[in-house]
Amino acid sequence: MEGQNTFPGVRMNQPLRDYQARVIASLESMLDDGRVHIAAAPGSGKTVLGLEIMRLLNRKALILVPTVNLRNQWKERFLGMFIDSNDMNAYSYWDQNFSLDIKAPGIITCATYQALYTVYDKEEGFDAFIEMYKNTGVSTIILDEAHHLKREWWKALTYFVENMRSWLVALTATPPLDTTDIEWKRYNELCGDIDLEISIPEMVIKRCLCPHQDYLYICRPTEKEEQKVAKEISRNRECQEQILRDKRLYEEIKAHPILKSPKSYSDMLLKNPDYLGHLISYAAFIRATWQVELEGDRFVAEKAYDNWDKNVLRILDARDDESVNMEWFLPLMKDILESDPDSFTLELRDSIKMILTNNHLMKEGKLRNSFATEASEKVLKNSASKLDAIVDIIQSESRAMGPDLRCLVLLDYIRKEDMSKVETEDSLTDLGVATAFERIRRQEHLGNLEKYFEMETPDNLAKDRVYRQRIGVLTGSLVILPDPVAAELGPNVKTKPLSMTGYSKVEFSSEHAEVFVSLVTDLFQRGKIEILIGTSALLGEGWDAPAVNTIIIGSTSATYVKTNQMRGRALRLNDKNPYKVSNIWHLMALSNQGAGLSEYASINKRFDSIVGLSMDGARVENGIDRLKVPGLDMLNPDMWNRWMLERSWDRAFVYNSWAAIPTIHKSSEVRNVVEVKNIELAVGPQYRKLAKRYMLSASQQRYVAEGTLKYMKIQNMLSERCALQTLVKGENLSFYLDYATERESRLYMNILKQALSPLVNPRYMLRFGFFFRKYIPVPSEFSRKELAESYILYIKGARMLVPAFDEKGKQLLLNERLKQQTITVESAKMIRELI
Repeated sequence: MEGQNTFPGVRMNQPLRDYQARVIASLESMLDDGRVHIAAAPGSGKTVLGLEIMRLLNRKALILVPTVNLRNQWKERFLGMFIDSNDMNAYSYWDQNFSLDIKAPGIITCATYQALYTVYDKEEGFDAFIEMYKNTGVSTIILDEAHHLKREWWKALTYFVENMRSWLVALTATPPLDTTDIEWKRYNELCGDIDLEISIPEMVIKRCLCPHQDYLYICRPTEKEEQKVAKEISRNRECQEQILRDKRLYEEIKAHPILKSPKSYSDMLLKNPDYLGHLISYAAFIRATWQVELEGDRFVAEKAYDNWDKNVLRILDARDDESVNMEWFLPLMKDILESDPDSFTLELRDSIKMILTNNHLMKEGKLRNSFATEASEKVLKNSASKLDAIVDIIQSESRAMGPDLRCLVLLDYIRKEDMSKVETEDSLTDLGVATAFERIRRQEHLGNLEKYFEMETPDNLAKDRVYRQRIGVLTGSLVILPDPVAAELGPNVKTKPLSMTGYSKVEFSSEHAEVFVSLVTDLFQRGKIEILIGTSALLGEGWDAPAVNTIIIGSTSATYVKTNQMRGRALRLNDKNPYKVSNIWHLMALSNQGAGLSEYASINKRFDSIVGLSMDGARVENGIDRLKVPGLDMLNPDMWNRWMLERSWDRAFVYNSWAAIPTIHKSSEVRNVVEVKNIELAVGPQYRKLAKRYMLSASQQRYVAEGTLKYMKIQNMLSERCALQTLVKGENLSFYLDYATERESRLYMNILKQALSPLVNPRYMLRFGFFFRKYIPVPSEFSRKELAESYILYIKGARMLVPAFDEKGKQLLLNERLKQQTITVESAKMIRELI
């Protein structure tokens, strides 16, 4: 860090933020392994921190980034925040010596990962390229969001980094926490362990990011879309019939030895206690429908099951008509294809797979868990009802914000082909940038966006309202602006009017795309555009517009990285509005044709990766439950949406709630909460009181949480700094970690969830109590004998480790599952009778 000054005249022109100062103060110790790895929320100032670390390391640097937008931002930040704007000589010098061309390195070079891969892939002499960088004196490498690398890009980057032997600075807003273990290992080996992680809540509380709240708007699909969903449901029924009327399936189930001698298959039944029930349900259904047809003779059909075990037949005879309830169908298919494939011929299994695949119930060999097929999910994800939802939200936000609204709408697709529908009455049937623009424009033209498009000005009093056009579109291939705004771009910019709409399409070539991103962003920042519609690919990451105060996420992505990157667009502080509060809207389509036909699973996954403010303002936690309010039901979208829209007006409540968080909790953040419900089991109310008796008490739950934390530390799965916190919500307890990285927090959450979940099929169980005994599963991570024997030593109150794989253990597990209601009474009774 000493020697000749590599960066003369370079100095930060503003104070460091708290976390930035902590990094700088600890930089020397962090560099013990030659690497610094920082994870901080979008908008928290990672770029500035990276530049300051670069300056202190005092060596020529190569900065690698995922996109051209980010590449340009690094140079803009450097020139804007490290160079005196009044010193024209210094500005000119550093403008020239900050290179954006990887083949022509300067004192600082910034390029995309793709540019590095291009050199690696298409040109001979990559070793010579590395030597050129060494000879140039580059010995600091900064990696921005390295998790974005495509698989083939890793080869180029790892080879380059290993051979450069430079200081490595890794910066990320979203570590790839929901990737595979292999991908995480690859990322961690390159970037090293995270030295410091700063969460979004901590950055809000420290006033480095703005207060914000997430809202969910529920959409009912259009009539045509419901028809498409109904068609899929009909297809499902046809698929079921095609499989169930297959004579091969009938003959092979009829001949299955488990139905003739269930005692001989006790291991299988104890491991999968519902399997026999599925087979008997099939037999009852066939007997009530097509058995005569399959046998070819009524007398033979009546005798078809005579060689089965008499107790199996007694259970079969007691069954009601199974033709109505088909809930057993997909589980039976899973049994045949996955749990017990050896009992069925390859020919039959291949036939079933083909039928399921052709009917969208299986993809890439994986059976779906419900009759919500990929086709029906696609209908819901791209529902045109979301266009109406976007308009409803903008109407509401415009009433609250007036001309101060800066709304960003993010979508997955452009749908350029739908531009032909502009200024027509054609139906808008697909969700995309073009259709969202036209849907909002039509509402604007009708004057139905309240005061937003008819603002009163000193020159135009209420009697002469002004018709305002404030929509913009910004994608890599489509830019649309209001005519007066487009005119500001100058005579050299070609525009094409969109008929008589008052909007024009800006024509540009791909090499000028980044210029227009900058121009349109500036127009949005200045309020020339107040609603900006774009793709999540272009604007969902790295794009910087601090004025954004409302974001509507029309993208269907639920991944941790993508979700937090999109939300991050609304979280930056705005110097011109110190009291900025952002509203973040999520859209979910819900069909009225039955359970499972909604985007709930995807939205639930998304909210699992979001840490935010609860609706009562009292907590900061992850999970969709923080949006729920007593008396509100998602199955009543009208009431739900009305409440969400009304609540979104109260930005002051959100601002004050965030300000009060430090007084509510010792820590600045609650993340990845493990909530242990008082009783949440799939049984009727008559069984819940019984099941509750076999759940752990509050103190026992705490013992498990504390002991699991201690054991994970002993196993080096968690760092020593991790501290357990407990929340009490009515009769429910919630646990979370303070001072943990996001990955540590998620790992602890997953393991503790296993330990505090009802028994299903563990390898070992822990017994609590002496006279009144309760059992919990040993998490799968500790299922090896030596680990399980060590784990129990850390769980206060656990009296015995019980194997669940021997004969005695299997019977005990069956009894305990019945008590905890993780197996139906019928299945448990059936197995007891049969084995």
